Order: sequence, then C-alpha cells, then structure tokens
Amino acid sequence: MKSWLPSKFTTFPTLMVMVLLLLFSNLCFPVFNMATASNIESQGRALLQWKATLETQELLDTWTSQTSPCNWTGITCRYNGHHMTTITKVQLGELGLEGKLETLNFSALPSLRVLELDDNHIQGYIPAAISALSKLTILGLSDNNLTGSIPSELGNLTRLKSLWLSQNQISGSIPLSFGKLLNLNWLTISSNFLVGSIPPVFGNLTKLNFLYLWRNNLTGSIPWEIGNLVNLRDLGISDNQITGPIPQNIRNLTKLETFYLYNNSLNDSIPCEIGNLVNLRGLEISDNQITGPIPNSIGNLTKLETFYLYDNSINGSIPNEIGNLANLRDLEISDNQITGPIPHSIGNLTKLETFFLFNNSINGFVPREIGHLVNLKEFDVSSNNIRGSIPVDIGNLTELSWLNLYDNQLYGSIPSHIGNLLKLETFSLQDNNINGSIPCDIGNLVNLIDLKISDNQITGPIPHSIGNLTKLETFYLFSNNINGSIPPSLGSLKNLAHLYLNNNHLSGMLPNKMANLTNLIDLALFDNNLFGNLPPDLAKGGLLQYLSLNQNNFQGPIPISLKNSTKLVRVRLDGNQFTGDVSQSFGAHPHLYYIDLSFNKLSGNLSPSWGACPNLTSLKISNNRINGQIPWEIIHLPKLQLLDISSNNMVGKIPRKFDKLSYIFQLNMSNNHLTGTIPPELGRLSLLEVLDLSSKQSERRNTNTVGELH
Repeated sequence: MKSWLPSKFTTFPTLMVMVLLLLFSNLCFPVFNMATASNIESQGRALLQWKATLETQELLDTWTSQTSPCNWTGITCRYNGHHMTTITKVQLGELGLEGKLETLNFSALPSLRVLELDDNHIQGYIPAAISALSKLTILGLSDNNLTGSIPSELGNLTRLKSLWLSQNQISGSIPLSFGKLLNLNWLTISSNFLVGSIPPVFGNLTKLNFLYLWRNNLTGSIPWEIGNLVNLRDLGISDNQITGPIPQNIRNLTKLETFYLYNNSLNDSIPCEIGNLVNLRGLEISDNQITGPIPNSIGNLTKLETFYLYDNSINGSIPNEIGNLANLRDLEISDNQITGPIPHSIGNLTKLETFFLFNNSINGFVPREIGHLVNLKEFDVSSNNIRGSIPVDIGNLTELSWLNLYDNQLYGSIPSHIGNLLKLETFSLQDNNINGSIPCDIGNLVNLIDLKISDNQITGPIPHSIGNLTKLETFYLFSNNINGSIPPSLGSLKNLAHLYLNNNHLSGMLPNKMANLTNLIDLALFDNNLFGNLPPDLAKGGLLQYLSLNQNNFQGPIPISLKNSTKLVRVRLDGNQFTGDVSQSFGAHPHLYYIDLSFNKLSGNLSPSWGACPNLTSLKISNNRINGQIPWEIIHLPKLQLLDISSNNMVGKIPRKFDKLSYIFQLNMSNNHLTGTIPPELGRLSLLEVLDLSSKQSERRNTNTVGELH
C-alpha cells in the first residue's frame, strides 16, 4: 500500500512542497467551506423568512433549517465562479401557494437566474425591489392574483429572456423601460387590466419571438415600430380596444406564424403586404371594423391553416387565389358584406374542415367543386343570395356534421345523395325555394340532431324512414306543402324536444305513438287538416311547454295528461271541435301565460283552478258551451291582461272584485246569460281599453254603463 508519508528517496525540496501543501489544505479548505455555508445559509434564511409569511406553508414542508436549501422543493443550486454554492433557480409553479412577493428579500438572492411562481395564488403587487435580481433570465408570475401596476424597475433586468405576467389583475400602462429588455425573446402580459397604448419602444426588442398582449384594455394604434421585430413568431394583440389600420411594415415580420388581432376596433383595409408573411399558420382579424376587399396577395400564405375575418365590413368578392391555401383547415369570413360567387378554386382546399360564409351577400351557385372538400366537417353559407340547386357532389362530404344552407334562394329538390352524410348532426335548409319531396334516404342520417327544412315549397308526405333518426331533437318542417298523414314511425323519435309541422296540408289522425315523445317541449301542428281524437297520454312526459294544435279538426276530449303538465307556458287549441268538460282538462299551471280554447264545443264550468295560474296574461275560452258562474278565483290572476269568455252559456253575476285585475285591457263577457248589475268596481280598471258585456237583452243598458267608465 502506498503511503501519503515521504519515503527515504524523497528530496528536501520535495518534502518542503508537501509540507506547504498540507499547511495550505489545513488553512484554506475550512475557509472555503465556511464561505460556502455563509452564502447558502443567508439565501436559505431569506427563503425561510418568506415561507413564514405564506398562508400555505405546509406546501413547502421540505424547506427546513435542518436541510440544505439545495435539497428543498423547487430549488436548484450550482457553484458560482468563486467555487461557492448559490441558489440559481426557484421554480414553484402550480403548487397553490398563497402569499405576497413583497415579503421576499430579493437582494439576498443575487445569483438567481430563474424565478417561476406561475399558477399559484400570489397576491399583492410586484415589488420594485425585484430589480435586485440582476442576473435573472426567466421571470414567471402568470396565473396569480397580482394587482397594481408593473414597476418600471423591471426594465433594469436586462438579462431577461422570458417575462410572463399574464392572467393577473395588473393595471396601469406598459412601462417604457421595457424598451431596455434587449435580450427578451418571450413577453406575455395578456389577460390583465392594462391601459394605454403599445409603446413604440417595443421596436427595440429585436430578439423577441413571442409577444402576447391580448385581453387587456389597450388603446391607440399598432405602432409602426412593430415592423422592427423581425424575429417575431407569435403576435397576439386580440381582445383590446386597438384602433387604426394594420401597419404596412408588417411585411418585415416574415418569420411570423400566428397573427391574432381579433376583437379590437381596427379599421381600414387589410394591407397587401400581408402576403409577405409566408410562414403564417394562423391569421385572425375577426371582430373589427376592417373594410375593403380581401387582397389577392392572401394567396401567398400557403402555410395558412386558420383564417378568421368574420364580423367586419369586408366587401368585394372572394379572390380566386384563396385556392392556393392548400393547408387551410378553418376558413371563417362570415358576417361581412362580401359579394360575388364562391370561387371554383375552393375545391383545392382539400384539408378544409370548417367553412363559414354566412351573413354576407354571396351570390351565384354552390360550386360542384365543393364535393372535393372531403375533410369538411362544418359548412355554413346561410343568409346569402345563393341560388341554384344543391349539387349532388355534396354527398361526397362524408365527414360533414354541420350543413347550414338556410335563408338563400336555392331551388330544386333535396338530392338523395344527402343520405351519404352519415355523420351529419345539423341540417338547416329553411327559408329557400326547395321543392320536390323529402327523399327516403334522409333516414340514413342516424346521427342527426337538428333537421330544419321549413319555409320552402316541399311537397309529398313525411317519409316513414324519418323514424330512424332516433337522436333527433329538433324537427322543423313548417310552412311547406307537405301532405299525407303523420307517419307512426315519428313516435320512435324519443329524444325529440321541438316538433313543428304547422302550416302544411297534413291530414289524418295523430298517431297514438306520438305519446312516446316524452321529451317534447314544443309541439306545433296548427293550420293543417288533422282530425280525430288526441292520444290521451300526449303530454305524459311532463316537459311540454308550448302546444299549438289550433285550426285543425281535432275532436273528442282534451287529453287528461295536460292537467298534470305543470310546465305549460303557451297553449292554443282554438278552432277545433274538442268536446268534454273543460273543468277536468286543466289544473294548476304556474308558468302558463297564454291559453286559447275558443271556437270548440267544450262544456262544463270554469274551474276555480284557473286562479292557480299566477303568470296568466291571456285566457280565451269564447264560443264554446261553457255554463255555470264566473269563478271568483280569477281575481287572483295579477298579470291578467285579456279575458274573453264570450258566446257561452254562463250565468250569475259578475264578481265585484274584478277591480283587482289592474293590468287588464280587454274584457269580453258578451253573449252569455249573466244577470245583475254591472259592478262599479270595473270603473277602477284604468288600463281597460275594451269592455264588452253586450247581449240582446241588455245591449242598450251595457253601452250606457260602459260610457260611465271613461
């Protein structure tokens, strides 16, 4: 074994060197250890003092004086240039810490390079003393509860590369001192309450890659100096109050990949220089006041995947160059003033998934090339002036889940190829000039939730295959020329909530299977030629709110299930031949505000339960065979505005307390067999406009008395 002692061959000079080394070791190494301990201990002491001010100290249970700070949660140490251990990183994001920054002694952490406290519950203000961290390269304080303004002293942290202050409650303006942060490549101060303008000194930050200022209250225009940020990749200024034009020198930002300006007050036209941004993947300028046409240079942006221009005042036609954007997935230019046709070049956008053009003045036809967009999931060109027929090529769009063509001038029939769209969930074709019959292939659309083909000229019957659409919740077929009977298969649509078949030429009886529609909220069958008895359990689901069966030839009793339908809001059964005792048909309906049972053959008495409908504003039961007295409980209807019980067989006196109906403006009790005098309390109804108590026996007397009410 070799020994560290000198051998007999060791010379004197060698021995002296060894002695000096031993002395140096004994004298200097302890000094080094003491200095290291002193440095790390002072830093640890500062952090422990800050921990003591937190309301969630238990989240930092490894922070104790018994262990080295280098072993604490979120702490990173390293040797500095003097071979001393020092804390260089404090990374405590997403721990749920609650406390304040101003209680931390920043001057005790001179070597700190990273301070990350994102996604906690830090409150209070950002202290100016944070500028003592002169070596800091990353400062992350996003997603906290910080208030107050940004201290100008942050501009002294000239080594900063990343500054994250988003998702706080910071107010005030952006400090001009930020113009000194020349090494910054990431700045996010979005989702705060910042005011004032974007400082032109931002033009100094030429290393910046990411600039996020969205969701503040910033005003003024986009500074011209923004064109100096030639390394910028993401620029987000959306959800502010920025005005003025998009500066032309954005042409310099050729590395830009996302450019988000939506929800501001930008005006003027889109500059042609936008075509220089050949690396753009996302361009969103929606919800502004942009005018003028879409520039042809947009065709240069061949990497573009998202293009939003909706809610502006853009005019002109869609440039043919739009077909160059072969990587486009989402194209939304709705709610503008765009004219002209959809260009045939749209067929080149084979990756397109969303295509929204609604609420414009688009004319021409739906191009057959639309059938090339085999990845399309949402297609909405509603509320335009598009004419012509629906191209059969639309049957190629087998990924489509949303198809809105309503409010145009389309004609021709619904192509049977529509049955290929097996993923379709919404199909809206209302307000066009579509004719022909509904194709049986519509029964293939088993994922359909909303089917709206009302206000057209569709003829023929409702196909039995409609019963296959078991996910259907909304079915609008009103205002067409549909004939034939309602198919029993309709009763299979157990998820149906809104059924509108009114204003057609439907005939026959209502299928008993309609009682299976227990999720119905709206049922409108008025203005048809339907007849026969209604299914007794028509409203057994208890969800029915709007029932309109008026102007048909229904007969028999009113379904007893309506009596327990406590969610009824509006009921119209007038203009039929219903019979039976009206007192047994309805109960207490707390949400009912309108009911019309006029022009039927109903008999029995008016039930006192009408007084248990506190929201009722209109009660119309005229031209029936109702007898008995007017129930005094009607005076408990504080919102009643119209009461018409005329042309019945009612007897007895007019209740004296009718003056409690203070909102009533029309009261018609004519053509009954009422007796007694007219209560003087009626004279207190200050809103009353129409009062009719006439009859053959008392017409003259009633007319004179009405005169006394004015």
